[in-house]
Amino acid sequence: MNARTSDSIELAVMRTLCKRAKGTFSRTVLKSLDDGNQYINLAIEPRSYSDPQQFSVDYMLYSFLRKWKGWKLQVDPEAAAFGSWMTAEQRCQHTNSYLNNTSHPYGALRFFELVQRKIEHVIGKYPPADIFSRCRWSSGATASLRRDESDVLNKTSRIITVTRKALPHLMSVMDTVWRQALPPVPFRIMRGSRMVMVPKNAKTHRPIAAEPTGNAFLQQGVGRFFRARLKAFGVDLDDQQVNQRLAFAALVDGLATVDLSSASDTLCVSTVRLLLPPAWYDLLSDLRCPTTTYKGRTYFLEKFSSMGNAYTFELETLIFWAIARVCSEAKGCHVTSAYGDDLIVESEVYPLLEKSLTFFGFQVNQEKSYSSGPFYESCGSQYHSLEDVTPPFQKEVCQKDLSELIRLHNRLYRWGVRSKLPHMVKDR
Repeated sequence: MNARTSDSIELAVMRTLCKRAKGTFSRTVLKSLDDGNQYINLAIEPRSYSDPQQFSVDYMLYSFLRKWKGWKLQVDPEAAAFGSWMTAEQRCQHTNSYLNNTSHPYGALRFFELVQRKIEHVIGKYPPADIFSRCRWSSGATASLRRDESDVLNKTSRIITVTRKALPHLMSVMDTVWRQALPPVPFRIMRGSRMVMVPKNAKTHRPIAAEPTGNAFLQQGVGRFFRARLKAFGVDLDDQQVNQRLAFAALVDGLATVDLSSASDTLCVSTVRLLLPPAWYDLLSDLRCPTTTYKGRTYFLEKFSSMGNAYTFELETLIFWAIARVCSEAKGCHVTSAYGDDLIVESEVYPLLEKSLTFFGFQVNQEKSYSSGPFYESCGSQYHSLEDVTPPFQKEVCQKDLSELIRLHNRLYRWGVRSKLPHMVKDR
């Protein structure tokens, strides 16, 4: 289906950029712009470039409209996302089966023990008595409230949705004032979450779990505790710059940047049961949703928790960091950094880390993981031969929105300055 429109500012800008680039790849991009299906299926191999400036130009052309909402594509991004979600569930089912039913060799059992010790050292053997003092209300949608309804007043005065196992924990933190603000029948028991889709890129959406309101509140307490404890061990989830600086230095320091495919969707129940202290596993199990509903159908989850669960990001970071740290120590190495599924270790650790992650059912994204240079990426920053080649992305359709047009201009201008290529974006 033709994606070209007469009033598309974005495509006109891209054509101009392609003509200014004057390269083989730019000519390929220029030809693809008449059909968005061709453009989003283009490929680029960073390691085939020796000139970082040439790569920066081509990478910008490759990336700029990959998330653009103006394409008219012969793909259904929601169906693609759900297909990936189901594939991840099947992977979790397989992992759950072999972790539960397989007799593991001594080496694997020893590895389990070392990861367990790392995790227990960070969070302790038991949840602290005041774990729910850290609970907060977020602005996100829940299983019963849309995002535009998700203010604190609605969440504290309407009937609260909650799973049966989470209800006792919720009641333990409710004070008299809160109880009096609720309707006569204050709770509605739900089996699980509601799956919603949010845009990721032009080809696919991202599945998010809208959790029951009460569960989401309690999950915040666990997530905040994990975040604070991780920070005490040098894993700062409030600062992506740690990983970004390491990615910049990777070429000189001999590091590997690692990214996982569908990381949270492949964190299965048995992995969490095996690696976390039993008391923590029991608490997190009480607060998770064992099912999710999508288009009227309910699915029992093989994964432990989805994105949307307020402790998922911190939990996956904790587990990935612990696995990576044990792998690093086994090789006598010291650099280990984690931000969600963005991991950085020393290059010689990469094979063992990949093997260990695969054992737990995770899948290293080969297209975004680099154990040797000249290209590295982590936490949204990309570097080639020690040069910042992070590309800009245009998601929104400008049409007649002057403010969005200004933002488009600024994105390209900042890229031109950052890449030392102002001639590519300045007015002529």
